[in-house]
Amino acid sequence: MNNRINWQFLSPAVKRAAAVSGAAMVLFSGCLGSGTVAPARTAATPRTARLEPSPAQLGAATARIVSVNPDLGFVVIDFASRTVPTPGTQVSVYRGDKRVGAVRITEPVHTPLATADVIEGEIRLGDEAR
Repeated sequence: MNNRINWQFLSPAVKRAAAVSGAAMVLFSGCLGSGTVAPARTAATPRTARLEPSPAQLGAATARIVSVNPDLGFVVIDFASRTVPTPGTQVSVYRGDKRVGAVRITEPVHTPLATADVIEGEIRLGDEAR
């Protein structure tokens, strides 16, 4: 039995979905953890005041390009703790302080990850989406 997929007969949308699914599996595989469980909190646990840093102290959370598919012309962006833009939103891409291109957010969006079509420029892994 031959379990290989003949990629040349698949539509670009199916190829894109397969690539995004593969990238998402790789990114989320680290979320499975080692099986250790944090101890349960009880009412007897004393509560102390926690001083949280302000957003200015933390700096702006950046959205990073985590996967690039130059053949199909799309990228996967990890928005981390930022709000994911709605599909159709155009986002500029920077390498350091230099603007290197632009992308348009597309479906599928699985917070914090989103796919985006490359509109202009040469996008690389690690570039920032702002």
